[in-house]
Amino acid sequence: MKKSDRLIHILALLLRQGKATAPQLARELGVSRRTIGRDVEALCQAGFPVMTAQGQNGGIALMEGFQPDPKLLASPRMQAALELARNGEEPASRSFRQLARTLNPAASQYLTPDDTFLIDFSCLYQDTLARKIGELRTAIEGSFLVRFTYCGPEGESACRVEPYRLVFHLSSWYLWGFCLARQEFHLFKLNRIEELRVTGNLYQKRLVPPPALAPEAIFPPRYSVQVLFAPECRWRLVEDFGRESFTVRPDGRLLFSADFSDKSDLFGWLLTFGGRFELLQPEELRAEMAWIGCSIQENHTEPVPLEQET
Repeated sequence: MKKSDRLIHILALLLRQGKATAPQLARELGVSRRTIGRDVEALCQAGFPVMTAQGQNGGIALMEGFQPDPKLLASPRMQAALELARNGEEPASRSFRQLARTLNPAASQYLTPDDTFLIDFSCLYQDTLARKIGELRTAIEGSFLVRFTYCGPEGESACRVEPYRLVFHLSSWYLWGFCLARQEFHLFKLNRIEELRVTGNLYQKRLVPPPALAPEAIFPPRYSVQVLFAPECRWRLVEDFGRESFTVRPDGRLLFSADFSDKSDLFGWLLTFGGRFELLQPEELRAEMAWIGCSIQENHTEPVPLEQET
């Protein structure tokens, strides 16, 4: 069996049953225990937090707190690997490196599941994101409290958190942890975390509920919005919210309806349409949008002369 096949077999087995022993893996894969040790090291180098422990209850397992993207586990490629591992059959050749890149954003900006796909995982925060993920993995593994400044819609706040899970959801990375100030579990978006510090203070692990990943949990609706858009805005509405988000009026204008959790996000999005919209509801936001429009007009009425170098 090729090394890449062994690696995907070991990974699939650990994801399925949580733990395995080196003798068990050696028997299943027909290799020596030393080879299994080298395979475990290769998994770690590829970005998978595989831990080993000696003793009667020891074995090989993924680090506690590691949670891959559920979409990856549900993919046909991984499901086939899990099924083969479950049946004890030899898996066909698969791209282990592609799976590693999916779970390790620092490994590569591209994922190519097959010849028909080219997925770009890069982002503006890729370098700092990889550092944060590494530090948080260390904190989760060692049960260390973390401190950071969190930038949210209500401003900045200092947080002390028990870290439990790293979650990739809706193209973003999150920390699922217990916030000591709120006394509850909370999702923290990694791009909004600043001044992250892993403390030397240990915490007693709690029973961890699954993270609340429903859109209404991450972005709780606060404003039921209705907007009239010019007909030429149709492609943007389809792209941003889907065809079901609007109806076509007899005059050709588009009546858009959606819920927003943050008015700054709403105003910023609307202003990208220039003057080709009218905010109808809610009334208090309509009045505020009118004030924003007047302020923009006032600030741009008189041209500002450019200073020329002498």
